[in-house]
Amino acid sequence: MKGKQLSPNEKPYLTPEHLAARIDYANRMLQMQREGRHICYLDEKWFYTTTRRKKLKYVPRQPYEAIGADYVRRRKVVSRRHSLKTMFIGVVAEANAEHEFDGKIMMERIAEDKVLRRATYRNQFHFDCHINDEIKSGGWKQLYPDDPNILTSEFIGIIANNYDLEEEVEERLCLRYDTYPRGEKRTVTLGQNEFLLVREIMEENGARRALTVDDVTLIQRLEAGTIVQEDINCDSDYMLDVMPRIGAAIRQKMNWVPENKIIILVMDNAGGHGTVEAIEQYTRHLLENYRIQIIHQPPRSPETNALDLGVWRSIQSSVEKKTIPQNNNSRCSGTISDRSMATLTC
Repeated sequence: MKGKQLSPNEKPYLTPEHLAARIDYANRMLQMQREGRHICYLDEKWFYTTTRRKKLKYVPRQPYEAIGADYVRRRKVVSRRHSLKTMFIGVVAEANAEHEFDGKIMMERIAEDKVLRRATYRNQFHFDCHINDEIKSGGWKQLYPDDPNILTSEFIGIIANNYDLEEEVEERLCLRYDTYPRGEKRTVTLGQNEFLLVREIMEENGARRALTVDDVTLIQRLEAGTIVQEDINCDSDYMLDVMPRIGAAIRQKMNWVPENKIIILVMDNAGGHGTVEAIEQYTRHLLENYRIQIIHQPPRSPETNALDLGVWRSIQSSVEKKTIPQNNNSRCSGTISDRSMATLTC
């Protein structure tokens, strides 16, 4: 009925007290930099694996381009508010050429290992989304040598070698096809040591015909018991687990700093950093075991953190470029794998 939403609690962003706190923080950081203190910055960030833009621009196919070059795949997303995303936590510091330090200390996905309770099928084959989409669109079928005596395992080996798939991915690949015995759909998986196309299938109308490579689909089967990564919340349990690793990483990367000299670690006031008790616990642990002192920046001040200033935006831009078609021949799936994220941080 053309109503409007109102927030019951409004928080002013720039109160006089907030402005004073930001100025005091800036002066404090400036003074520590003048004193030659070693400062690191920690922050966490959601990376959206699909663009949040409403429209994408594309141009018509030109006469010299192949048919289908202007095809644009629209991502099937339920809502732009629930797009695919992955959270990472990172730590950076000022680069030091004298000690061959590039400023990168640590970055990891906020996730945990999960054991699959039952077998599942996935169509994530390669860390490069362009290659992955080429496989999903059926480009691998062009590699079929048209040999009736070729085994399924041999053809899968040809596919894996052509697309440079990882060994564990190759071991999980399988070929399937649909048939309709008695009018009901049934999916059949070809065995590794079976001849690829020496069999018949039944169509929906009951007609029988020989199986062709166009009828076969490629999929990755993950057996029950396979360990995969699953996103988790950045809560007290995670922070208590990751902060000792962060402390060790800081000391390892900045090994020229004497162990008895304090290193400053700047964090924001995000609620995901844990409860008050958890913050006190890992703050005390870092100071006692790694001589790292945590300083919290003023709330709602992203411009005071090096990661918020440019690092996160730069990586997010790279993620979008990975998942948006770069030319008319690219058909990105809109997803990105763990290895893709790791590649962006190298």
